[in-house]
Amino acid sequence: MYNILSLLRTYSCFQSLPKDIRTLLGTPRNKVVISKIHPNEYIHFELEMQITKILLQFPVASLPNQIEIDFNTDGCNLDKYYKKESKFG
Repeated sequence: MYNILSLLRTYSCFQSLPKDIRTLLGTPRNKVVISKIHPNEYIHFELEMQITKILLQFPVASLPNQIEIDFNTDGCNLDKYYKKESKFG
């Protein structure tokens, strides 16, 4: 897999960048807790807390009135009944 951080670190001005994207983004290292709420499962990502933490770093006057969130499951199915069909050839 192509790692842009490794490439950037070859330049002296970027040598202080971390090797791992999770470190760069401050991804929490704690285990994900999956709760069973019949008939499904639920994962709480503390999204509001993380967004608030980031926004508090900026002056209030510079913040937008609205924030759009682009949610990506990175290929994971959100519904256990969902069937992904692929056609090759």
